[in-house]
Amino acid sequence: MNKVVKGALIGVAVLVTGATMLSVEASTRIRPGASIGPIPVGDLTQGQARAKLAAWWQSAENKPLVLKSARLPHACTETPAKLGIRFDEVASLQRAPRSTLLDLIRKPKPSKIAPILTLKIGNLGPLADAIVNQANDSTSAKAFYSHGRIVRIPETGEPRVDVQKLRTRILKAVAFRTSLEVPFAQGPKRVSDQQLQGVSEVVTGVYDALFYRQKKPLQ
Repeated sequence: MNKVVKGALIGVAVLVTGATMLSVEASTRIRPGASIGPIPVGDLTQGQARAKLAAWWQSAENKPLVLKSARLPHACTETPAKLGIRFDEVASLQRAPRSTLLDLIRKPKPSKIAPILTLKIGNLGPLADAIVNQANDSTSAKAFYSHGRIVRIPETGEPRVDVQKLRTRILKAVAFRTSLEVPFAQGPKRVSDQQLQGVSEVVTGVYDALFYRQKKPLQ
């Protein structure tokens, strides 16, 4: 084997070894530009990222969530810790993409991974009850004459909270620091919209649910 060939083989071996070492080093780190929830973890090792996520959750689980709605006289607050929300940082990190040799050549696109949070639906019962107790009362169905025609205003119904949607919105608010609107559902009505549409005469000028149920004009 002449010196030229021998030198070439040694050079190839060095390049392969170097590329392998770089590949191994890259694979131990999370791809640059990655974040889990609101926390950037790009270019960190598994251990570094896990420590950063643990520090975030220690603060986030005690930060009050603000629940708002036009039907509430004032906002309600509750913490993730009191709701029993759990954060699985290990499983969340497994979702994060690992760095590759290509990331050393070109800048990877940012990637946002949702943290794995769990919340038992049964934990929301007391919160939903508290929200309903604070909600504005339902309004009665009304009908009245205005400019020669009957104007009908449907009943809003008793306030109810859609617990399934509330759970989804709470987890999203915790994961990405978004606002939280209480998802109210339509409760039962004393006078249905169909019944209200059937009102063709207004005896005293204003129809409401009490008149419809008693079948006589209000005094």
